[in-house]
Amino acid sequence: MEQFIKDVAEMRKEQKLYFRYRRPDHLQNAKKLERVVDSKIDELLGTENKEQTKEPEHPKLF
Repeated sequence: MEQFIKDVAEMRKEQKLYFRYRRPDHLQNAKKLERVVDSKIDELLGTENKEQTKEPEHPKLF
């Protein structure tokens, strides 16, 4: 859990740097860290790939 908190803090730092300076390296780092954080959230919640396998709420009419 401690590593997750560090990853989130680093992600937010890179996001803030990107919005302050608009440098592509900050954007790339922020996106990379977002993927790491999203992956860890999926692991913690056990929801990995649930969105992709979920059936549509309304059946197709045609």
